[in-house]
Amino acid sequence: MTRNADKATLESLVGQAAADELVEEFLAIRPVGGKVFVDEDLDAVAWLSGTWVYLGRLRDSAQPSVVAPGTVIPGPPQGRKYKMTLDGTITSAAGGPTLQSKIGSRAEGVADRVRTIKPSGGRVWVDRATRLMTAVVGGRTVVVTTLEPQDWFAWLVA
Repeated sequence: MTRNADKATLESLVGQAAADELVEEFLAIRPVGGKVFVDEDLDAVAWLSGTWVYLGRLRDSAQPSVVAPGTVIPGPPQGRKYKMTLDGTITSAAGGPTLQSKIGSRAEGVADRVRTIKPSGGRVWVDRATRLMTAVVGGRTVVVTTLEPQDWFAWLVA
C-alpha cells in the first residue's frame, strides 16, 4: 500500500510486520484491493458495496502505544474477549488453545501482569490495533497492560 500524497509505503509508516498484517486484513475484507482512506486519527476505511467499511486504526511503529496499567479509559473494552482463570490460564472467551500452549513460559509473565489489575482473573479484552489489554474494574474500563506481539496469541492464531 502506498500513500498517494507522497508515495510513502505502508511499511515505512508502520513497519513491515504491521504492514503485512494490515494488508492481509484489508484483502480479507476486499480481495480485489482498492483505495483506503486514513483520517487524522489514523482510522482506515474503504468503500465496499455502497458503504464505508472500517478497517481499523494504523499505528506508527516508531511511537508505540504504551499506557500505564490501571489507567482508566473511556468507553467499553475494545477488541477480542479472553478469560484468565485463578491458576493463570488464559484462553479465548470462546475456548480454544491456551496462551501457554502458544507462547510457552512467557504466558506466566502475561498472567502476572493481569493479576496486578485483576488478582482473581476474569475477563480481559485485547485490541490488536492499540495492543492494549483492558478489563472492567469497579465498573470502569482500565488498562491491564500493553502487549508485544510475541506475548500474545491473537497475533499468532486467527
